[in-house]
Amino acid sequence: MRPRLVLFLFSAVLVFTMAACDSSVDLLSEDGRDLFALHGFVNNEADTQYVRVESLRPLVAGAAQGMDGVTVRSVRLDTGEDMTWEYAPDVNSTGQPAHVFRAAFRAVAGAVYQIDVQRNGVPGASASARVPPPARLEVSTPGLGDENFVTQLVTVSEVAGSPLGVRLVYFLKKPGSDEIRRLEVDYGRPSSSQGRFLVMAYPSRDRSTLMFRLGLAPETEGVALVGISLEYEVLSPEWTSQEQDPGMSLGHGFFAARGVHESSWRLDSEAVRLLGFVDAQPPG
Repeated sequence: MRPRLVLFLFSAVLVFTMAACDSSVDLLSEDGRDLFALHGFVNNEADTQYVRVESLRPLVAGAAQGMDGVTVRSVRLDTGEDMTWEYAPDVNSTGQPAHVFRAAFRAVAGAVYQIDVQRNGVPGASASARVPPPARLEVSTPGLGDENFVTQLVTVSEVAGSPLGVRLVYFLKKPGSDEIRRLEVDYGRPSSSQGRFLVMAYPSRDRSTLMFRLGLAPETEGVALVGISLEYEVLSPEWTSQEQDPGMSLGHGFFAARGVHESSWRLDSEAVRLLGFVDAQPPG
């Protein structure tokens, strides 16, 4: 998994939460009920999920009640599998308390998760989000340009959300070694339209980067290509929603999901040869 990116996304959610904490108006329950602000997301790449919960003040002159009697539970709606989240208090960079809850599970692509916050059995926040499922990939025949420069167009369609990042993944073996190295080349964040985006892969351009990471001279022969794939991340629609409280059906805040997927294909043997690699891909 990519812990830095997950940390960045969760930190962004927490920063948004802290901005709300600076406003006494935002932390008020509009009708005097004991409600909560919930911020977080589930994702299918992490083994542990995190959300932050804040108690809203029921009255202007009142005070937040803290986390006494508060429970957080989630349910996967298609199977009914439920989970009780553990209270894991933390502090932010300014030393203020952060009421974080965590649960040890890996979200399933395509599944909808509902999360509920209660105090002494009384609902105070509820939200749901669907983990973006795998998209559909179509790979064109490799193009051979000037000086046999290998390119390949990958079309990604039926994307259920906003693409966050794309990486071309090469599986290589050094000469005389049985170890398969997984090497990623970042292709940035693509622009999408109507659930579709394009990736122009440049294996010939990537070759120098791959050889450097293998610790080999560019002219080294005998490097075997075992496989090639595209890894892509998709954010659920809540991340780009213009609604006041995306994903929330009770209480306030933000709840969403993130999906990470990988699809492979077999690169044409002639293209592999022109790249200067040995074709060690499984038969297609």
